Amino acid sequence: MHCFALSLMFTGTDMALFTASQTMEFQKSKFWESGMASEGSMSMLSNRMCSHAKRWRELICMGAPCLAQAAGVPILKPLSRGCRSGVSACSLSLEVMEMDHTFGFQTAVEEAQRSLLAAKVEATSGLRGIGLVKLMGRQSGFIAMQASLASGLVDICLIPEEPFDLEGDHGLLAYIERVMAYKGHCVLCCAEGAGQNLLQPQDGSPRELDPSGNVKLKDIGIFLKHKIRQHFATSPTAGGPVDLKLIDPTYMIRTIESGQQDSIYCKVLAHSAVDAAFAGYTGICVAQVNTHFAMLPIPVITKYPRRVDPLGKPWTRLKADVQQPPLHK
Repeated sequence: MHCFALSLMFTGTDMALFTASQTMEFQKSKFWESGMASEGSMSMLSNRMCSHAKRWRELICMGAPCLAQAAGVPILKPLSRGCRSGVSACSLSLEVMEMDHTFGFQTAVEEAQRSLLAAKVEATSGLRGIGLVKLMGRQSGFIAMQASLASGLVDICLIPEEPFDLEGDHGLLAYIERVMAYKGHCVLCCAEGAGQNLLQPQDGSPRELDPSGNVKLKDIGIFLKHKIRQHFATSPTAGGPVDLKLIDPTYMIRTIESGQQDSIYCKVLAHSAVDAAFAGYTGICVAQVNTHFAMLPIPVITKYPRRVDPLGKPWTRLKADVQQPPLHK
């Protein structure tokens, strides 16, 4: 993210650049609902954006999937009046369609391995230790899958694409029992969107949404921590209590300095975004597609999320590597 911003600063263009957090603050105001500036309802950022919007020539947005989606709907239409073009340059996880990869993904996987190593050390340092790491991944488990495969330290990996059961002979708790009986410790890696079917209300009531329209996820890390501790403390076949450590490195990963490949990739994306804006393109996202840098229409890449194929080679390869069986009936 910082590399992208710095690259744009040195292009010498008269452009407006906003990150995901700034645009989300703008979205929360009533300006998002009415398209008109209100002194009492708009934040300081919104007032600043509106006051300068008329003299902007190009508008470049960067950030999370919600930002790329917002760039294609009216959130930016009142803002970009008078602008020649608006270009969205995504900094997303690998859950975006059509792209080879998105910037920051390789750095995130590299940093996630440090957390898995810490969980392994914690699990093996104590008596009957369990290390539980919760990684980013609302709709897809690419980071959790790739980090688990690269580290070689994980016994169980949980992703949103493959559901799992807690109870029963084929459930998660029973399999943790078998791993603990065989190795004496266990390391779990789960994406934040995994197991949401166990946490969301089952009475048919609507799910709670955040200001961007995404479903608010329940904390799968705390849920698993409570359930695992409770199971091993009460089950007669579990072998006794366990020493469980929960590690959530989400914000440490997001704020880490990007690696060499991601830094170069960010710079090339920044230059491509500026070139696209000067060429007059709007409502597009610059990305690498089939090893070539291309401009993709935002509605196309946000129509469906890219997800891990539960029957595909990467996920099958990981399950074979860690010897993880199906955890559901």
